Amino acid sequence: DSENVGNAACWRGGFTYEACCSPSLGSSGNPDCFDSIYTYSVCCKPHGGGTLLEDCRKPGDVQLLPKPLRCQGTPWISGEEWDSYFHAHQLSQVIGTSFKGWPNTTALLARANASGAALEASKKDCVFGLAALVLHGLPAMEAKQGVRVALRAYNEVSRLRGQAADIEPLDCRWNEMTNHAMFAHYPLLFGGEAR
Repeated sequence: DSENVGNAACWRGGFTYEACCSPSLGSSGNPDCFDSIYTYSVCCKPHGGGTLLEDCRKPGDVQLLPKPLRCQGTPWISGEEWDSYFHAHQLSQVIGTSFKGWPNTTALLARANASGAALEASKKDCVFGLAALVLHGLPAMEAKQGVRVALRAYNEVSRLRGQAADIEPLDCRWNEMTNHAMFAHYPLLFGGEAR
């Protein structure tokens, strides 16, 4: 299984050892799997040819965090999907936002907001992951549904952040891993304060 072959940190967002590194794919694997961070050498070779960025949270510390910061998953979005999303944000700070490692953020946002129960569960499980997903989706919302819908979503994120302001400093994933440069221009477009 993928977690026991190659570099386990590479196998997120639908990428697997079998799909990327199988010997049947040749000496450099599947080129659709790799970019300047996720290389064949890093992901496929024993002991890797380099390292990947790590989660800012240590596994034992997660249970000590307030519940809305744990991001352990709901019936709509799994903990592994949150891990992949924050890891992609972290990588985007190094190599830019147009790399191959992003999970399907549109689908994640749709599932997080699939119903009132899904939205409430997302707020209680991963409040700043939800905020980042909504901010990430604003350009698509504006293009498909118009500026009013995008503005309403932006204002909802501002409200959500205000409600969780007392725990925001505790969330290293929001403060360190999330690529806030992706959203830096939103206050200019939608009003309000910058991060």
